[in-house]
Amino acid sequence: MERKPLLLDLLKQAREMEANFVDALSDQERARIGTLEDWSAKDVISHITARKALAAEGLLAISEARSPTGSDDLIARM
Repeated sequence: MERKPLLLDLLKQAREMEANFVDALSDQERARIGTLEDWSAKDVISHITARKALAAEGLLAISEARSPTGSDDLIARM
């Protein structure tokens, strides 16, 4: 199988899994405030979103023949 269709399929599956995760949360789970040791669902979703943004920036940099930034840069921007 070619890589592009495989990657697109995997991205679609990941989006569906994320949507199912959010849809399954109770009102209490949605409102919960997490800690550094015990993340809430909102914390997990925020982390995943930040990592996706970093990955997208890295892919853009690569497509423009630039060096992608590291994960340390993400922490510095927060």
